[in-house]
Amino acid sequence: RTGVEDYMVEIPAGTIDNEGNSPKETIIREIDEETGYKVDWIKLITIVHPAPAFVDEELHIYYAEVSEKISEGGGTDEHEFIDIIEMDLDEVEEYDFRDMKTELALNKVFREINL
Repeated sequence: RTGVEDYMVEIPAGTIDNEGNSPKETIIREIDEETGYKVDWIKLITIVHPAPAFVDEELHIYYAEVSEKISEGGGTDEHEFIDIIEMDLDEVEEYDFRDMKTELALNKVFREINL
């Protein structure tokens, strides 16, 4: 991504492109575009405001389960450079994610499943 000007390991994310799309529809599309997987099950984890003093942005963070690879993934945006990285739970716990939404999502999921 151009904002940080460095490679980041992060969960799939995206912007609602069309006012008719819901956050849930948007993340299902992003999971397909970025990873190539079809969403089997999805649950809203939380909604947060990352910088409420500066912008009115809301992040809708979802937990999704996937099983079927339906496309190549890798994204469709020319400014994104996506490599799909698969990690087991131990690797996820040890990895130093520098992306706030990824850290928040993983902490929430780990807390819910008591890891």
